[in-house]
Amino acid sequence: MLKIVKYGAIDIGSNAIRLLVTNIIESENDDRDPQFKKSSLVRVPIRLGADAFVTGIISDENIDRMIDTMKAFKLIMKVNGVSKYKACATSAMREASNGKLIVDTILKETDVKIDIIDGKKEAAIISSTDLSSLIKSDSTYLYVDVGGGSTEFTLFSKGKIINSKSFKIGTVRLINNTKSENKLIFKKVQKWIEDNTEDYKRISLIGSGGNINKLFKMSGRELG
Repeated sequence: MLKIVKYGAIDIGSNAIRLLVTNIIESENDDRDPQFKKSSLVRVPIRLGADAFVTGIISDENIDRMIDTMKAFKLIMKVNGVSKYKACATSAMREASNGKLIVDTILKETDVKIDIIDGKKEAAIISSTDLSSLIKSDSTYLYVDVGGGSTEFTLFSKGKIINSKSFKIGTVRLINNTKSENKLIFKKVQKWIEDNTEDYKRISLIGSGGNINKLFKMSGRELG
């Protein structure tokens, strides 16, 4: 007999806010791993990074839009029968001076609890994604997730995480940074990659993120 539950995941990024509703299908009669099937995905293009990375504060207009978005997401989760959810805010919210105040306001106005996670936690969550269909247990991979305000790098070898690091560079931040600022952070990224990959002869690159996915679709190539 199959048991189906629904979970929700809210990602408050620098470029957009997303809600993913997923069906978790479990068999009550055997020990098979549960299956995860996407039920719905909603994306609201609120560029918090355009505020946080320029002025250091989220504007009143975007705060109001965030509150409306959380109210809408709560209704979507209700009609979909979501039993549990997790809401995480990343780079823009952790750098905005009013980030904590916004979290408290949204909780009061919508009853949606948001966790502002640091770069290390963000990298850990991303690297815990199921990559079993893409990686081989005897190979080495550099997994790169490009966001709006930060990019997470994770080095895998023989099926295990060797190291991970979050850098303050992303598609929104690149637009707002000066040329010298971008050059400096790219040097830091290059050094981290060189220091952490020098013991490996062959490394395959895996990319993820909205812009990476868009470029991949435009390429017309198949996954793999």
